[in-house]
Amino acid sequence: SRRFRDAALKTSQLWTTLDEYACKSEWEAFISRSGKDSDLHIIIHATTYGPAVSEFLDMCLPLASRWKSLLVTSSGAWGTPNFVDSLLLDIFGSQTGVTGESGFPRLQELYVQDIGGNTYRSGMSSAKRFEPQSEMSSLRHLRCYGYTPARSPAYSSVKSFSSTIPTPSTTYDTDLQDLCSLLASLRAMTDLNLTFPYASSYYIRTISSLRVPCPSVTSLALRFPSFIFPVSIAL
Repeated sequence: SRRFRDAALKTSQLWTTLDEYACKSEWEAFISRSGKDSDLHIIIHATTYGPAVSEFLDMCLPLASRWKSLLVTSSGAWGTPNFVDSLLLDIFGSQTGVTGESGFPRLQELYVQDIGGNTYRSGMSSAKRFEPQSEMSSLRHLRCYGYTPARSPAYSSVKSFSSTIPTPSTTYDTDLQDLCSLLASLRAMTDLNLTFPYASSYYIRTISSLRVPCPSVTSLALRFPSFIFPVSIAL
């Protein structure tokens, strides 16, 4: 109805999520209707890395001071390049003209969701992984699926870390090493939530042998949703 439409247009909170999959006219409408200072929630798809992403960033990065949450997704087919790190570098790095992580003073949640089969990272060396150097002082929640961030001082303010690690994987030893390195650096972390969807008995024994100092953690959840535990298991 006209009354409902008028109410929706005046409710800025309905227009604060900007999805890169939308068309340019929709982005412009949402930005206009979100108000001048509302928090923004950004969704960017690494699968479409290229001109489409660049156009979206050109429109959204000038509003970086309003970003409250950022979701970066990737769902490419097996054997295709993985541009997650490239996209994160474009968002937070100097290539975009934004002055590093300090340009995101409200960013409280970063979620990286890598659910595709595209396992090689566009020919990038480890030196070109996304490794922010300055602290994101407002960042409180770091969530990941199929992706483990590089250890970095940028995450020193993170209180909650949640990660789903799809297994089995040909790189699970490296995955666990990267995870342990990251966890040891999260000095402010109080909540830790780890999910291993397809863990085997061997994988669980490997996990149980890990020793990672996390002195600030007060809440820990380990989930193995597809594993049926026997009455007793040798760890």
